[in-house]
Amino acid sequence: MRTVSRVRWRSTWGAFALCGLLLGLHVDAGAETLEAVLYRIFLSDGSTIVSYGEYSRVGDQVVFSMPLGAGIADPGLQLVSIPSTTVNWMLTERYADLARAVQLARTSVTFRQDAVQSGNMDTAWDASAAASGALMLFAQAQTDLERQLRTPESR
Repeated sequence: MRTVSRVRWRSTWGAFALCGLLLGLHVDAGAETLEAVLYRIFLSDGSTIVSYGEYSRVGDQVVFSMPLGAGIADPGLQLVSIPSTTVNWMLTERYADLARAVQLARTSVTFRQDAVQSGNMDTAWDASAAASGALMLFAQAQTDLERQLRTPESR
């Protein structure tokens, strides 16, 4: 039983490391437009659902917009509601923290480009604040993951 929990712990940690890497690859310094953030809702059965933008917990339900079709720039959206008991909240919330950190990093890059082009110090300060916020969110998500994925023997 201990071996199974260690294997699950390692595979879960590996999955989140990969998610963080993949999220990080989407930071595009040349992006002119703000893209919607796609969140993943991890289900208890191991599958995932994509949410176009933030999801919301309403009572015992999770409500979100699911993108339909292949076009991410202007997808058709379907409002979906699922029972909150079917969601693996630890994975879903940590992934959302990482997605928010990446979005804040994107904002920082945009502000920094604007500051360099305009010479505006207020924009430069905004870029620094956004970059600091992104680093803090990422560090918090990492700390939370490490704490929650710690094997029972090491708690």
